[in-house]
Amino acid sequence: MFERVEDYIQSCGVDDLKKLTVVNIAKELKVSRFLLSRILKRKLGTGLREYLFGIIVNKLSEWENSNSKTISMELLAEKAGYSSDKYFYKRYQSILRELNRNDFEDKSLIEEFPRKIEGIK
Repeated sequence: MFERVEDYIQSCGVDDLKKLTVVNIAKELKVSRFLLSRILKRKLGTGLREYLFGIIVNKLSEWENSNSKTISMELLAEKAGYSSDKYFYKRYQSILRELNRNDFEDKSLIEEFPRKIEGIK
């Protein structure tokens, strides 16, 4: 099942990030969202929402790096499907703080996040 989730996630581009929700993935895979969350929590060691947020931040970071102009936090939040850029920024900062606590200061934090929480790559 994890491979199917990863395939769905990889098929989403920056403009599709709003579709990266537990409910949408469960519908796409035709499974209960509760079952999906439980199975993936065992596999990932973290909640599916946290995992998805890490994927979203990673995809936004790649998009931002490929863009020649500076992108506002408001636009990043909008692309991620958040109506509040302040809430998005707060979650984004909490991810970075967690990574700093785990000695990732000298690495590209955003690129390492999904691998860190997956624990399997």
